[in-house]
Amino acid sequence: MRGVIKITCSQHELSIENVCKSLTKQQLQHVFNPFYRSSAATKQHADSSGIGLYMVKMLLDAKGLDYDFALRRQDAWFVVRFE
Repeated sequence: MRGVIKITCSQHELSIENVCKSLTKQQLQHVFNPFYRSSAATKQHADSSGIGLYMVKMLLDAKGLDYDFALRRQDAWFVVRFE
């Protein structure tokens, strides 16, 4: 599934939205686990490792930054707060 990636940045936060396949609440709880890939991601991106969001989480935690990851309709929404 391809779509538009929307990136907005202000002095206080960075927000990234893109179209994604829907995830269950259980799958959403695991997206930051190392090597986690939903069954849909496994089929769609056979060459991905599932390590990307885990690395992002580790970097943000190391810097003490607040962040959220949520689903809005068909979009994945990721926000990092700089305050």
